[in-house]
Amino acid sequence: MSTPVLQARTFFDAMNKRDFTDLELHLAPDVAFDFPGAGAIDGSRRMLLFLKLLFREIFAACVYGSGSFGRCGAGLCCMDQ
Repeated sequence: MSTPVLQARTFFDAMNKRDFTDLELHLAPDVAFDFPGAGAIDGSRRMLLFLKLLFREIFAACVYGSGSFGRCGAGLCCMDQ
């Protein structure tokens, strides 16, 4: 039996690994994510597309270098120069 804590942990593990195949298994078809002022993202397909684009933008903003984590100009966690 899966507990809510285990479900949340596996969901965030999939997000951290950028494992969208596993992540999709945890999204309900009627999932909704509401951004105040920007509107809601409704449905699992739109949510997955949003997450893929979000992670792509985060990595595009990061500069890879020394191998230690820091903050880049956009305020996102990324690799230091």
